[in-house]
Amino acid sequence: MSEQRTYTNSGKLYRNRNKNQPKHPDYTSFPSAAHITCPHCQKMTPWKMVAWIKNGRIPGTKFMSIAFQIDTPKAPAGMAPAPDAPAPAENPTGESTTTAGPEVLF
Repeated sequence: MSEQRTYTNSGKLYRNRNKNQPKHPDYTSFPSAAHITCPHCQKMTPWKMVAWIKNGRIPGTKFMSIAFQIDTPKAPAGMAPAPDAPAPAENPTGESTTTAGPEVLF
């Protein structure tokens, strides 16, 4: 019998097969997300991850630029979100709530 493993504080990236524009990410966490546990309250929250492959400053080098955003369920067009769905975080400064991660060289 095989064991089912749980991987907390991790996620998966898949190649984005629906990339139609250059600004669309090369990789995305869809259909799953990264599940990160808060060290203070121990609540697990799903995060959406997206990544772009970019050229480095040194010719021939590439790196992955990664961004994270809290994964909130979207309501179908014309419908209100579910009452128990978390509201998007309010940002009084008007800045983006997406945080860019560190650049990873490979």
